[in-house]
Amino acid sequence: MRKIAIIKIQKIMNDWDYEESKILINSITDWAEVTDEELFALRAFSARSTDPYYVIEQPKNQEEFIANSVKGYLALTKKREAEVAAEMAKAAKKKQERELKKVAKTEAQEKALLEALQKKYKK
Repeated sequence: MRKIAIIKIQKIMNDWDYEESKILINSITDWAEVTDEELFALRAFSARSTDPYYVIEQPKNQEEFIANSVKGYLALTKKREAEVAAEMAKAAKKKQERELKKVAKTEAQEKALLEALQKKYKK
């Protein structure tokens, strides 16, 4: 036995571009148990039906499926957050280095100017 749900849909085609279509979900049924033959019949009929619908199947080990999926997404999220933090730290370090070079350059120019003025007025 398999658990399935049926999603009633409405397809909207653009008049100017037949390749682009949108699907609106009108309704979804509760999960129900069906045999393999019933599932095959529902899927076969959905392809020929003028009132379109999708048949979706619930994973057999749903608790593991959801837990693994959520854990996987959390791991990806944490990894991406770490990458973003590393990129931001690297950018901040480069900015600080640029500012230090600018300050050092300005101090060197001021020191050279001070020495030039001291030589000029010592005479």
